[in-house]
Amino acid sequence: MRSDLIAMVDHARSAADSWRERLYERRDRAVLLIGWFGALTRPQIVGLSEGQVRQLSAGQWVIGGVVDRSGTRDVELPKGHRPNICPRCAYVRWMDVLANYDKDSRLGLIRVLGRPEAEHTHACTSYAASSMGSPMPVFRLIKTNQAIAPHAMSAHTVHEIIVRRATAIGLDGRRFGARSLRAGNIAEAQSRHGEDPRDR
Repeated sequence: MRSDLIAMVDHARSAADSWRERLYERRDRAVLLIGWFGALTRPQIVGLSEGQVRQLSAGQWVIGGVVDRSGTRDVELPKGHRPNICPRCAYVRWMDVLANYDKDSRLGLIRVLGRPEAEHTHACTSYAASSMGSPMPVFRLIKTNQAIAPHAMSAHTVHEIIVRRATAIGLDGRRFGARSLRAGNIAEAQSRHGEDPRDR
């Protein structure tokens, strides 16, 4: 699953050649990488708020207040060795999109998505979270006219993102679904006996 995830992310980036396509690519990249590295379920992904993502001392990032069957816990958000598969960078770049939209609407999207992305630089290195405690959802609904709603996208959209990105690289989309990110992360961690997937 990890190699499939990387292929999905890389293909999505290379195929996005307009600001509209880059809008969906940035969101989808963040969904895929945060969902995978955080081993998050569909409700946890769409329920994620900006205030839950926290930067601690010593360079650690966590997603706080993740609720599952065992209770509430903090989940580490690791730094990927390569910027293109770094969940922190994916989060930062998506937050940049939202901030520009909230400031200048469509013109803000065109501005941020029309400029080249620094492919070899970690966007997360110099990022300082400015939304501590904010209840705003991270993954907000994108409407058909590319307007971004203030409320979260549906849980089914996570499923659609995974299926669409899997199908785009020639995989059977029916084999993937909303549980694939969490299940794939756990299965791979077990098969590698604790090996860090960031090392690959």
